[in-house]
Amino acid sequence: MDPRHDREILAVFVAEAREYLRQIGGADPEEARRAIHGIKGAAGMMGLDALYRVISEHERRHDAGDRSAAASLVEAIRLFLEELVQERESFPPGDLEELDRYFETESSEHLQAIGRAIGELGAGGDPSAAEELRRALHTLKGAADAVGRTEIAQAAHAMEDVAEVMSPSSIERLAEALPLLAAIVAGDEESASHLKELRALAGPARDSVLPPPAGTAAEKAIERRRQDRRRDPEGIIRVETRTVDGLIDGVGELSLLGQRLGRRASAMRRTARDVAASRRAVAEALRAIGPARPWGPPAAALTSLAEVAAELSATAAALDAQSDALAVDEETARRVSHSARADLGRMRMAPAKWLFERVTATIDSEARRMGRTVIVESEGTSVEIDRALAERLVDPMVQLARNAVVHGIEDPQSRAEAAKPLAGTMVLGARVVGGDIALLVSDDGRGIDVERIRNRAVELGLVSPQAAVHTPADEILESIFLPGFSTRTSVDEHAGRGVGLDVVRREVERLGGKVQVRTTVGAGTTFEVRFQARLFVLWALLVRVGDQVLALPLYSVREVTPVRPDVDLVPLGPILGLEPDGTGRPFAVHIATARGQNVGLIVDAVDGPVELVTRRMPPLLEGLRPYLGTAITADGRVTLVLDAEAIPGARAPSTVRPRRLRALVVEDSATTRELLGSILRRGGVEVELAADGRQALRRMDERDFDVVVTDLAMPNMDGRTLVQRIRADPRRASVHVVIVTSRANPESAAFATEQGAVLLAKPVSRHRFLEVVKARSTPRGG
Repeated sequence: MDPRHDREILAVFVAEAREYLRQIGGADPEEARRAIHGIKGAAGMMGLDALYRVISEHERRHDAGDRSAAASLVEAIRLFLEELVQERESFPPGDLEELDRYFETESSEHLQAIGRAIGELGAGGDPSAAEELRRALHTLKGAADAVGRTEIAQAAHAMEDVAEVMSPSSIERLAEALPLLAAIVAGDEESASHLKELRALAGPARDSVLPPPAGTAAEKAIERRRQDRRRDPEGIIRVETRTVDGLIDGVGELSLLGQRLGRRASAMRRTARDVAASRRAVAEALRAIGPARPWGPPAAALTSLAEVAAELSATAAALDAQSDALAVDEETARRVSHSARADLGRMRMAPAKWLFERVTATIDSEARRMGRTVIVESEGTSVEIDRALAERLVDPMVQLARNAVVHGIEDPQSRAEAAKPLAGTMVLGARVVGGDIALLVSDDGRGIDVERIRNRAVELGLVSPQAAVHTPADEILESIFLPGFSTRTSVDEHAGRGVGLDVVRREVERLGGKVQVRTTVGAGTTFEVRFQARLFVLWALLVRVGDQVLALPLYSVREVTPVRPDVDLVPLGPILGLEPDGTGRPFAVHIATARGQNVGLIVDAVDGPVELVTRRMPPLLEGLRPYLGTAITADGRVTLVLDAEAIPGARAPSTVRPRRLRALVVEDSATTRELLGSILRRGGVEVELAADGRQALRRMDERDFDVVVTDLAMPNMDGRTLVQRIRADPRRASVHVVIVTSRANPESAAFATEQGAVLLAKPVSRHRFLEVVKARSTPRGG
């Protein structure tokens, strides 16, 4: 990923964290509760597991009524943020230079925005300038923190305090502080004194949070985290994931080398047989000629031929010996590479049992707290999951399990009345489904009342009463993944938070997976988390369509037969946009998908099965269907690996090639704007950019767009007004609108539904973003 993208994500997190700190230390318990949950979710998305665990501990204390948890948590987060910013020093020099250049440009833009806003406020202009001022100061503070410019972050923070309440006095103080801020940003030698002067202008700090008592759990957790970084346990070596991946790729190359040695050994044996045949032919010729005669060939020539035959015999024997030696080398290389690959695979993979044990601990804890008995059963514990992925899946799986205990499993009395065993049962399962891994969290509880969800969706304005009647149950169930959605109208110690499942979905989608839910009222609920399995080695059938060779995973192949007129078949070539060669007799490859579909594919030729070393799709081709990844064949060719699950849903492309999808990205943050545009360009979408709603409408007057991606909170013209203007224009009735916002609350969801738009919560996964943009978008002609 581009270093500036990493920097932007870090800046957003630091800025959000500091904002949450204010709310956690405030007097409003409800605001503090949501702030704690918000920063916990952000920490989880960033992969800051140690911080996530510390916040989770304090969240439980806070929700149980322990208000002292807030003070110790604030200090713990501050310590963590300090260390996080200091870690910038470990970045490679090239990355630092790129980050500094990008910050220099962005900070200049923020200073201009701050200056304009202060000028407008001083002249008694648009009151919205105050919001623009706060936004620019907030973003500058986060960006400065991310690149280690703490003096700029402190200056922006001081001005933020002044800008919280607008008055003639505060505007005057902001105007006096602006030159000092500009000098600090420019790196003036007197920055320290400028900062001191600026703080004096801003007045005393308003931080009312008391320092935590010594030796709090938070302090100890952060200190443990620091100690863990300084020393490794004896006998353990920490290795970066990418290093292990590099070793796996290298061992894969060795495996291919072993296969090539085998091919050469076979070729050498064939050459030995040819030489032996030539020797026999010479010997036969000599026998036919017989002994030397006066009228026959000279005796010297016959002797020479006899010597050649003997040499050919010796050469054939030597080739046989060499081929045997090569075969031994091939077997050794194969055995060593397989062993090394297995060892590295164990380093990279973890059994599902590892994940389930961590989830089970949460189930037991929650069950005790709720006064319920829950029996936990595990299935598929030996299924292997990418270790890094498993670690990131702990939090989503824990949240699903907690929801099942709190919302799904009934109390003993209710279960007795329903003629159920007093002890509830939860099943944690893992299974391989084609090329995917499916993780299941099932309970035998009350199930989800779809009608109650439907009514609540209407109450929240997510769907109109008329549309709700005709909306299928599975679509209504999707509402539970919306931010803030809850059927509870009150909040207690255990439930009614209105947070959780939206974070689960965002995290899973960010990891390239998806979450689905199935439920039966009175019988229970199952959540399924599915993602693509990490396969280092794959047995596959090689199929040829025209001059293109593709790999079809063997686990999806049922049989291979000649094409028969009595079997319904689909030509694979048109699905992939390839021309069959039309020569020879084609074959039918019958595949079965995990969804129970059986499809017969017509191909020109088949070969195999063969063992292939697989790799993920290159970044520019990620998400390209219907492919799982790439593989290298024994002869060194790179081939695409087909996804059997995606083939049945594919359709032959039109003979008329349409133009590329055209998207307009509307976002006031330059970094986010460029990031979203980059994702779409990589996905084959033509992109134009706009900084606000006014610019967007001007772009739309100049040319047609198939899809508009917009934020909601923007200067000049916000996203709501832009979307309403688009929908009010008959010429733009077919434009697909995608709203990408950090304010993905029920109000925003209701607005999106009303306008026929799709709402995505920031941060959104690249796969999910591309999928949504392309799902309903069709190029509108030239």
